[in-house]
Amino acid sequence: MTRSEAAALGSPPAPGRWAGITRPWLALVGWLVLLHAILYLRLPWFVSPTLQSYLVQPLLWLATAALAFWLWRRQSDGGLLLAGRWLLLLSVLAGALQVVFYVLTGVLRGFGATPYGRTPSLIAMNLWFGGARLLGVEFARWYLLCGLAKRRAWPGLVAGFALPWLFQVGLWAFESVGSPGAALSLVCRSLLPAAAENLLAIYLALMGGPFASLVYRGVLTLYAFLSPVLPKLSLLSAALVGAGAPLVGWLLVSSLAPYLYGPHARRPEPAAEGPARGA
Repeated sequence: MTRSEAAALGSPPAPGRWAGITRPWLALVGWLVLLHAILYLRLPWFVSPTLQSYLVQPLLWLATAALAFWLWRRQSDGGLLLAGRWLLLLSVLAGALQVVFYVLTGVLRGFGATPYGRTPSLIAMNLWFGGARLLGVEFARWYLLCGLAKRRAWPGLVAGFALPWLFQVGLWAFESVGSPGAALSLVCRSLLPAAAENLLAIYLALMGGPFASLVYRGVLTLYAFLSPVLPKLSLLSAALVGAGAPLVGWLLVSSLAPYLYGPHARRPEPAAEGPARGA
């Protein structure tokens, strides 16, 4: 039946290709795309790199987290979903297990000095920047995943993976791809590990909301900013550890969660099948 025939009979037309994609969800996607451009172009240009890193960008990330939470409250009767304590513990264990893999690799291959500052002021500023970015990314991921109806889950999964993954990699990373060797290095050291980490973050966010994925990635951020040394990774070890450690973490969480995940901690419910309030 065509749309005109359906309208003539007085019956609603069949759902279109984009049915269930709400305007609030598209608004967040549009903001994240714009944020990619802002970060890549380092806007505004007149701000110094230090202020960009430790003032402008953290404020943008916090605004992103606030926007995602506001959109969720606007279209959902529920409040902020809190993960059960056992799921949070499993998220910590998944992150700690990944850190252990990196440390063991460093024991075998050696360690190098951290590229981040070691003075207390630089550590504090890096933690401020990393914490704000994690809040923005994980709250945005949570809304992208759960802000659509169940029958429109695929756009949420794609956006909930691709946009945070590109934030972690950085669009400027692709500028260095000028040879096959550089492309292989980018894949092994950045693209593949970031993809595996974000897939596990998606799994945790679907199980327990933004705090589950936030805790997992927070452990990795603390290790990166607080450790005085980081392991020296070859292309092969970077790819194996970067992809294998999140896989082991997923196996740990998925195997133990059915026994430890309390019934009181429900996974987030997507939006209703109809249009969201105010959409």
